[in-house]
Amino acid sequence: MLNILIYGTGKGAERFYKKISFKYNVVGFVITSNEGSESVFLDKPLISVTNISSVKFDELFIANEFADTYFSSIAQGVVKSKIKIVYFKCYFDVLERILQIESPSFDPSLQPCHPIITKGLFYQTRFDIQPDYSSQRDYVRFKLLELLAEQIHDSGVTGSVAELGVYQGNFAKYINAVFPKRKLYLFDTFEGFDATDEKFDVEHGYADQATFNHLDRFKNTSVELVLAKMAHPKSCIVCKGFFPETAANVDDEFALVSLDADLYQPMFAGLEYFYPRLSKGGFLLLHEYNHPKFLGVKRAVADFEQKYGALAKVPMPDTNGTLVITKI
Repeated sequence: MLNILIYGTGKGAERFYKKISFKYNVVGFVITSNEGSESVFLDKPLISVTNISSVKFDELFIANEFADTYFSSIAQGVVKSKIKIVYFKCYFDVLERILQIESPSFDPSLQPCHPIITKGLFYQTRFDIQPDYSSQRDYVRFKLLELLAEQIHDSGVTGSVAELGVYQGNFAKYINAVFPKRKLYLFDTFEGFDATDEKFDVEHGYADQATFNHLDRFKNTSVELVLAKMAHPKSCIVCKGFFPETAANVDDEFALVSLDADLYQPMFAGLEYFYPRLSKGGFLLLHEYNHPKFLGVKRAVADFEQKYGALAKVPMPDTNGTLVITKI
């Protein structure tokens, strides 16, 4: 079993520790400075980065989003091959700084798909989209959207686009960007989860009540906040309220729909509503399909198939386990 150090003491470090503690021996947590801090974190010793050379370890995991932690580790003599970066934000910031050091003329705002990055990570699509925090954090999900949009355009798939479960619009704005000339329907309560849907998932063992208590932040959104992020707000049609009632007057077909409502009842309702209206060659993207805390999504898909027949589906390895469904 490898001896590892984890750099960071925030929520990201705690999440990472809980995921990997069974397969690594965590020697301790590294902090920038130990002045005025406790001596332990999660029952492991806290180690100042300036004292890191006195500790025996095999690998150092950077489990925060700050590129400075990577470079401070290097400055203290940590061999680069021992450093592993956990979160995309830190990874991209480190790459950007290295590129700027090696190529002073490098401007990431003008070259979002620089050759050095492209070699390992990026597929160059036709869309001129600047990467932001959301897309960097969940690279697979956002690049999947771009590739599917490219295929839809090239194949001449007809229909509008939509998202059920918009929250603050961080994914919807990308849908709007890659489909600038198509109507984008935005279905959401814009007030967080519905209490009835929460209760259903808890009672059926699909989610814990503690999960919903932790996710009160889903309420901090508004129509104005979402529309302000859109590159083409005039293409957006806001459907605020409880789904599927909010779709009662919608008469349209769809080329791509993001179903990101997290819970059993709205996801099942989303499948029942959108799949019959999905154009041939179109796609449904079901977020949280393989998320361990939202089991209702996978159950909704299974129940839908039992009721209506098998679907053409492919699971994706993005952050929360998106499922892609297409109509052949």
